[in-house]
Amino acid sequence: MLSLYQAGALKKLLSQLDSYKTDITALQEIRWTGEGIIEKKNHTIFYSCDSKRHMFGTGFIVNKRIKHLVTDFKAKTPRICTIRVRGLFFNYSLICVHAPTEEKDDDEKDNFYEELDQTYEECPKRDVKIILGDLNAKIGQEEVHRPIIGKYSLHTLSNDNGLRLIDFACSKNMVVASTLYNHKDIHKMTWRSPDGQTYNQIDHLLIDARHVSNVMDVRTFRGANIDSDHYLLISKIRSRISNARKTYGTCARKFNIEKLKTPEISSVYKKQLNEYLEKHPTNDNDNINDMWKLLKNTITQTADTVLDRMERITYIDWFDTECEQATIRKNLAYKRMQQRNHTRKAVEEYRTARKEEKRIHKRKKKIFIEHELKELEHLRSNNESKSFYQKLNKSRKDFQPRTTLCRSEEGILLSEEDDILSRWAEHFDELLNTETSNQKT
Repeated sequence: MLSLYQAGALKKLLSQLDSYKTDITALQEIRWTGEGIIEKKNHTIFYSCDSKRHMFGTGFIVNKRIKHLVTDFKAKTPRICTIRVRGLFFNYSLICVHAPTEEKDDDEKDNFYEELDQTYEECPKRDVKIILGDLNAKIGQEEVHRPIIGKYSLHTLSNDNGLRLIDFACSKNMVVASTLYNHKDIHKMTWRSPDGQTYNQIDHLLIDARHVSNVMDVRTFRGANIDSDHYLLISKIRSRISNARKTYGTCARKFNIEKLKTPEISSVYKKQLNEYLEKHPTNDNDNINDMWKLLKNTITQTADTVLDRMERITYIDWFDTECEQATIRKNLAYKRMQQRNHTRKAVEEYRTARKEEKRIHKRKKKIFIEHELKELEHLRSNNESKSFYQKLNKSRKDFQPRTTLCRSEEGILLSEEDDILSRWAEHFDELLNTETSNQKT
């Protein structure tokens, strides 16, 4: 990625990944700040970025199909992060990396490989370890380095970063799997220069030599367009992951409590609630859990009868159908440019479509902001203080990722709903039910 720190970038990326049906995607050059987990409708994003500057940043996007198999995520540095996936016989430790470029000094490269070595050693020994990402390394076809590398690399000779990567793979008994498969050169290229004249294979995938037979294929797909100078590199890995299945329920809708402001409805609600409680009296000897269930069911059933449920509020975004159509036109122009081998006319058509997309996106975002300001003014003029300050405070807040995931006492990432509820119950039990001894004075 050139950057995810721009309007609509994440939405466009997720759309492209859905079209290629990827399960786990490693990202580089995210350029957000901080570290954390973001949950979307069909994806979960794990990211590790710089704490202050919008530079570098690595991460993973996990499809909801296997989200429940993720057991851990560690944000090491803006250049390195790891994720762990539960398997049937072996667990998988995936390390996403973004190595320094060839012209960087030796000290920076040495520091990066020291951090990578430390990260690799921290992974459980029995795990299948996979390193993937932008390693900025040209791997050659030198026979002296086989079987660590294959004979189907795009380049003939390895550069300095390539030799460093080969040395690291040799020390860890790993194989550079991205050089093992005989594809056309256009399916080996992973990076294109801004002038469109130079192509390199600098994105790679490494796996433990013991499990190299699990890798079925590694190749680039040039049709995926997210305004990046890198192509999408996809690997098919034959793995036996855990057969645990995630079950999805329906989200409960909120009660329309605004109806209680009407005196007639409020009196009906109170009357029905009292009648139901009088028919089911309780005493102090009853079990507290049974009493709570009775009260909960009484309130819920009465509210269902009198108040009804509210429809789910859909978040209105500036990225509408017109923006989506502009992005589709740009992607079609991009594919035509690839098919016509970057002719002048095709390149000009793509640049025009890209400018048009950016113009529409900026205009739509400006209109959306103006509409939000008008709505704030309308709420203020109508003296709707609660709604006004809710909307105002929401606009003032910085972005805060929301996630339902949590960690167990052992540090394992929990994604199953029952496991998360049990963990919160344990936490509050320890927090609130701890016996305190009397302090001696």
